[in-house]
Amino acid sequence: MFIANWAISAFRTSLNMAALCDPASTSAETQDMISGTSHSTDPWKTKVTPSDVKKVAEVVSGDWSRLAVNLSPDQFSMDTIKTIRRDHPQDQREQTQAMMEIWINKFETKATQSKLIEALCAMGRRAQACQVFDPDVVELVRPMQE
Repeated sequence: MFIANWAISAFRTSLNMAALCDPASTSAETQDMISGTSHSTDPWKTKVTPSDVKKVAEVVSGDWSRLAVNLSPDQFSMDTIKTIRRDHPQDQREQTQAMMEIWINKFETKATQSKLIEALCAMGRRAQACQVFDPDVVELVRPMQE
């Protein structure tokens, strides 16, 4: 945890320097992160929000069962996935949202932004993770590997 706190502190320092160099180019979310008011300040502690769930459902809907397995292979058995598909037969966004709600309800405080980012990146959906979360936060959680 010390490393995570250090990384966040270093990240905020770099954001502060960037904002000082060119405050006009600093996004509102980045400014919130600098001030510590954004919900994405600490992705290791911040729970996934309903807004995050909606965004994920928009960008991942066709691949939601793979995301489920990446989030929690033990939680999402084939029976659970079939039940979600049966309960929401025509809408993959609803299927995604239902899966996310199960994950959030089951894991509560462990259903964090960092876990979701890691799962998205693990399945090759880094670009979608950057659509849901600030790209700088995605990079902080899951640095690009060359």
